[in-house]
Amino acid sequence: MVPNKTVGPSHYLTFLGIELDTVEQEARLPSDKLSKCIELIQEFLRRKKVTLREIQSLCGLLNFACQVVLPGRAFLRRLYEITKTLRKPHHTVKLTRGCKDDLLVWKSFLEHFNGKCFFIDERMVSNDVFQLYTDASGTYGYGAVFGKSWFYGEWNEQWLSQNITVKELFPIVLAIEVWGNQMANRSICFNCDNEALVHVLNKQSSTEKM
Repeated sequence: MVPNKTVGPSHYLTFLGIELDTVEQEARLPSDKLSKCIELIQEFLRRKKVTLREIQSLCGLLNFACQVVLPGRAFLRRLYEITKTLRKPHHTVKLTRGCKDDLLVWKSFLEHFNGKCFFIDERMVSNDVFQLYTDASGTYGYGAVFGKSWFYGEWNEQWLSQNITVKELFPIVLAIEVWGNQMANRSICFNCDNEALVHVLNKQSSTEKM
């Protein structure tokens, strides 16, 4: 056996670049990769322009991190988008405000959510099981019911002009924010009557600004 690839009895080890912890029941980024991701993001946030090679390097690193930073994939699209006009590795492009906003979200994910439960129940649970229902109206407002709990609200003037797809997304996001701790480590099937939103949620990406 190769000494540097042999590990004795331990409750955690690094395998294929991911740290597996049997006590915490988590797979997470090792501290060196975590630090590298955060440092690279901080460097990008300080800069106005970057090269195609640098963006590809960052995207490759963050794409790898998506294995354990589950929400991260949705915040890579704008980084990929700005590379479409670049042809050579040394060509540069301006980092847009949107790209930097996404990098700030990534920084937050890495600092606070670097890890996922080993045993996430991958069976899709219908929202009927949780008695969880959300809906939105284009004109009036939004609401959600979770068992005996509920919330509702009216759109302000700023939200009235939003696309109905965004409005349908809002109560779903708010429901997860309010009751997410009761849904942890479950795969939940949300029923939604907006086909565009279903596509966005399943793909975890959208070409439209929200």
